[in-house]
Amino acid sequence: RYCRVRPEDAAAAERLAVATERLGFSRPGLVRAARQYDRAWTLHPDDNTLGFKQAQLALAGEEPTLALAGAEKLLQKTDPGSPEHLAAFQLKVQAQLQDVERQNAATTWTQVAETLKHGISSKLDAVQCGYQLAVIYRQHPVESIPISEREAAAEQVFVELLTERADDPQAWFARHAFHQFFPAPAPVPESTSTENLSPTTGISAQSPDDDLNRAMELAEQNLTPETHAIWLAAGNREISRKQFAQAQKYFQNAVQANPKNYLAWLQLARLATGLV
Repeated sequence: RYCRVRPEDAAAAERLAVATERLGFSRPGLVRAARQYDRAWTLHPDDNTLGFKQAQLALAGEEPTLALAGAEKLLQKTDPGSPEHLAAFQLKVQAQLQDVERQNAATTWTQVAETLKHGISSKLDAVQCGYQLAVIYRQHPVESIPISEREAAAEQVFVELLTERADDPQAWFARHAFHQFFPAPAPVPESTSTENLSPTTGISAQSPDDDLNRAMELAEQNLTPETHAIWLAAGNREISRKQFAQAQKYFQNAVQANPKNYLAWLQLARLATGLV
């Protein structure tokens, strides 16, 4: 009631938004909270934390139009290259992906693809953008890409990504992960290794196992939390080959990379108890 009487009170609007969020246990409740944060942000435009709350709650409430508006505003208000700008870009991608799946979507797959290409060119989460872009090319209609050329367009995304980020283990692992769901092109025979090279990049097609091996070589130089998934995939591959000693080594690398992730610990326990 106070906010209705004093709509210009920014502090009261923010407190109302916080209270609405705490009571928002359903989609409509989450959207109401998002709108309250949007109002508080309007009254306190320099506080971008209110904008992030608005966009995140709108996504949680499956209101992508509201989330997209907040993300676009955050992109304008944050410095390019800052973590906040990256977070705002990621919110925009999530909002577009949520909207494009709706029956009466305002977003098209072509628009999502353009956003992801901007992310790649601007180095905003380039690896994840490349992976998502390749999936879209394979599965969804995008203007300028005929159905017959979808597979080649998806592969070219990784060719360009790996040319730009040849020393990034995440880039090699992204192509490996992509080819777990979509068939990889035939590897190039060594005797004719120049025949299937991209004329602009020189990166040849290879098997998903080779991509994982290359990711492991690069990840071994620096065991960080970002490389945890690489070692987990490597360990699971060795289990499928019944190479349990090697699997144990890779799971130990995963634990060293990120001891807070339980998955590698679980696999080590299964190996120790013979449950694999």
